[in-house]
Amino acid sequence: MVSNPPYIASGEVSGLEASVRDHEPAVALTDGGDGLSFYRSIGDDASAFLDSDGVVFVEVGDGMAEAVVETIEAAGSLVHQRTWRDRVVGQDRVLMFSPAPSR
Repeated sequence: MVSNPPYIASGEVSGLEASVRDHEPAVALTDGGDGLSFYRSIGDDASAFLDSDGVVFVEVGDGMAEAVVETIEAAGSLVHQRTWRDRVVGQDRVLMFSPAPSR
């Protein structure tokens, strides 16, 4: 499963570069809240769609990786496996999760 959800917190939209803020639909940028609601849904629901060897990849915004890992893992069904950094700005950008081991 691959997801690039809207992850900009609503209070940060006005600070985006005009080329992004003024030309992208708002629903593609923000969830209207803290920027984590789609990650909560992924944590809650993704394991229902994955085989035991399936994986989930999500894109995250600058400085969000730790919060996203905590948010997704809080649901208890997925565990963080790997992080890739953006080569241009050096920020953590893509996270990989897999199903949590059965208890």
